Amino acid sequence: MAAAAKDMAAPRAPRKDGMSPTPRATATARRRRAILDAALACFVQQGVTETTLATIRARAHVSTGSLYHHFPSKDHLAAALYIEGLRQAQHHVLTHVIRHTQAVAGIRAMVQAYLDWVYTHPEYALFLLTHRQAEFMQHVEAEVATLNADFHAQFAAWVAPHVQSGVLPPFSSELYGALVVGPCEYCARRWLMGDRQPRTLVQLKRQLAKAAFPALQALR
Repeated sequence: MAAAAKDMAAPRAPRKDGMSPTPRATATARRRRAILDAALACFVQQGVTETTLATIRARAHVSTGSLYHHFPSKDHLAAALYIEGLRQAQHHVLTHVIRHTQAVAGIRAMVQAYLDWVYTHPEYALFLLTHRQAEFMQHVEAEVATLNADFHAQFAAWVAPHVQSGVLPPFSSELYGALVVGPCEYCARRWLMGDRQPRTLVQLKRQLAKAAFPALQALR
């Protein structure tokens, strides 16, 4: 969790006037981050249903007013946590894919980057994989759709020249999701719910990365 908390720290976004955030804005962002970190720990240990806002507030060391200022309910908090995790995971994967100009390297990087993120953030990864259909997700369906559409658009732009050269099949979120993302999520879920041996995930990552590109090539 220490590594995850460090990676999840909210960046200091520049103000519109180009100046650094004020101390008050920085403190507010830190409190929000503390609430999200506490919520993730509580949800993983106790479950979303069993966790209370009072438990999260105590773990985050914030006031009741501060908690409700950021999140009007536990459902809104859980949904916001999901969105931030999804955004973080997608950014991590895209960053590693688009740096490659060769198709085989990029597809392998997609698999490796996703499973590396799972290894580094196991609790967050488990939360994402097991709560996509939760009732609280109704609050952020539009945001999820927007994030997914943006991810697919950027990935499709990277795929395009490889499709034109005949190396990869035309991009389809269903096709690429089934052949590349689907197996990764299946293996990640099994690993997260098992003994979490690092060697097991390393082996799975190596095998899936090796298999993904030929699977796509076969459908050109």
